[in-house]
Amino acid sequence: MRILIALAVGGACAGTSAPGESPSVEPADKRPAGAADCSDAAVATFEELGDKSGTRLALDGVPRVGVVCTLLECTDGRACCNRCGGEYALIDEQRRQVNLSGLAGCSGMDCNTVCDPFGRKPTLRYRFVGTYDHEQRRLAVEKFCAAN
Repeated sequence: MRILIALAVGGACAGTSAPGESPSVEPADKRPAGAADCSDAAVATFEELGDKSGTRLALDGVPRVGVVCTLLECTDGRACCNRCGGEYALIDEQRRQVNLSGLAGCSGMDCNTVCDPFGRKPTLRYRFVGTYDHEQRRLAVEKFCAAN
């Protein structure tokens, strides 16, 4: 048995369904309402994050999803045999990344990966409020709101 790991940013792992199976048809861009108000934390920019570790703050952006799947050689005739999982992140124009923890993220098989709460290809901007860890480049998300 050969096992490989694949990373896909912006979508789920490629895969096909076995005869008789139908892949999950999930909207690529889900639009959850989120919290009513996210104005209780100061908005930071990526440039300011270096001295903000341990601080409760807000970051604005369109969440991006990174999905990792196993790549098994499916010798038993199944086309959908690879497990997938992933999480959301904010990525700025300079490709700096902040991972967003505390959100459901993505899970499933290669033919039916589901990503919550934003879907596989979000397009709407959100404000994420939480505590920032600069060493881990991670925001522990308490809540999010649609951004204006």
